[in-house]
Amino acid sequence: MSSRAPSEEHPTAGRPGERHAWLLAVGDRLLWWPVLALASAVWFFFGMRLMSRFGPDALGPAAGVMLAAAVAVTLWLLSVRDSHRDTIEAGICPHCDASLTAFEEPPRPGALARGLRGWRCTRCGFEEARPLTATRDAS
Repeated sequence: MSSRAPSEEHPTAGRPGERHAWLLAVGDRLLWWPVLALASAVWFFFGMRLMSRFGPDALGPAAGVMLAAAVAVTLWLLSVRDSHRDTIEAGICPHCDASLTAFEEPPRPGALARGLRGWRCTRCGFEEARPLTATRDAS
């Protein structure tokens, strides 16, 4: 039996809203693997049939593998980008899980560029900035 309180054993054990957050995150990632495999398999067969019909039969599997790999890498990169964006917008550092500090730099008068909205982590030094999406007059 542990001498620590239940909230000390697991950092999210005491917070009811975050109790199963890790399970949902793992479930979301595991859900993508069958979709990724199915999409890659469909594109593999499409590339193989396309090459077999319009090119040499021997190059059919190679074209299918290349097409399937391109689809798999593209879907995986989209998933990674989305999870990175979601963690930043939630205020959590994607590198060390510390809280992020948001900052905003308004556009300078007379400048053509929009201002910046960014996030900074004081623990690991992570910093990311994006252009402001609001249309503001810089003059």
